[in-house]
Amino acid sequence: MGITFEIHQVSSTNRHVRNGVLHTDDGNIQTPTVVPYGRNGLVSPLTSNELVQTGCQALAIDALPLSIRPGEKAFQTSTTVRNFLDWSRPVISFVDHFPVMEKVKKNAGQLGVRYREPYTGAHKRITGDQAHQLQKKLRATVQLPLFQNADYYAPVDDLQTAVQLNAQWQEQSHSEWGVITGAGLKQLRQSSYQQIGNKKGYLITNLPDNDSMEWQRIVNEVVNLLPNDQPRMIVATSNEQISLALLAGVDMIISAVPIDMAHQGLTYSAYGIKKISQAQYQADQQPIKINDQNQVSLSYLHYLNHLHSPLGDHLLGLRNWQWLNSYMNALRSNINGLQEKLGDDQVLDQ
Repeated sequence: MGITFEIHQVSSTNRHVRNGVLHTDDGNIQTPTVVPYGRNGLVSPLTSNELVQTGCQALAIDALPLSIRPGEKAFQTSTTVRNFLDWSRPVISFVDHFPVMEKVKKNAGQLGVRYREPYTGAHKRITGDQAHQLQKKLRATVQLPLFQNADYYAPVDDLQTAVQLNAQWQEQSHSEWGVITGAGLKQLRQSSYQQIGNKKGYLITNLPDNDSMEWQRIVNEVVNLLPNDQPRMIVATSNEQISLALLAGVDMIISAVPIDMAHQGLTYSAYGIKKISQAQYQADQQPIKINDQNQVSLSYLHYLNHLHSPLGDHLLGLRNWQWLNSYMNALRSNINGLQEKLGDDQVLDQ
């Protein structure tokens, strides 16, 4: 069957916001959705089955570290990365273990991306074709092409060269998906899209780290640029970015935020983010729902957090993904109310 995208409903208040479904051979993904990013293939301290039970529909991984440890032989015996990770749903794979390009070299289109190998620290290069072959061995559901971001505030000449390099790497990889770069320059974003051409979906990247207004501006501009009938994907590193991406009409948001929050003793609530370590929760016996089967008191979570107990991370990780996926279900069922829901409640803001 391959991968197809079906739009079910478009918001009457924002023509870019919609709900739909990405059909794949490994299962369907209801959109919009937040996809957990598995560092080294894992969303520690949760198991694959626990993530599925919380409502996670897909898993995003960086293929490069997995190709070194456990290594490609492990996938030959497991047949797919999904089998190895005991993951029953779609997998989105990157080859993305690279720092920002500090110096953009024109010959990198043929030579590939320089990087320091995970675990061994050896200096290596990887080309677009090599990245493609690596992901083929893992048999991930969605295989994103090799890309590397230039510094967002690099000189225009460097940013232009970076767009051309990324286009070359994507051509080498023969990927069905495209990656849109170009930093803050609309003309370069247009050039990035034109050089890539029509794809089955697009990843929006090369965004600013800390400027939310600039981040929102660029995402909105790129969404306006892309075809309406294809899925859009982005990586978000904060709850604010998740909210802004949803309002811009991004369909799949890859993020580790719910697990990062758990490690910091933070959890979602209907009134914003709760910081479990605060003294006000030390004797609070109010129950807090972890998932459909379990609830514990805020006092107990406060105690676990101060012990730096892995159990505390585990319970908050379960709660955060359960809560966020339930929230996304509500947004999908009322796509016209998304603007009001995110704008007024601000429950995703830290």
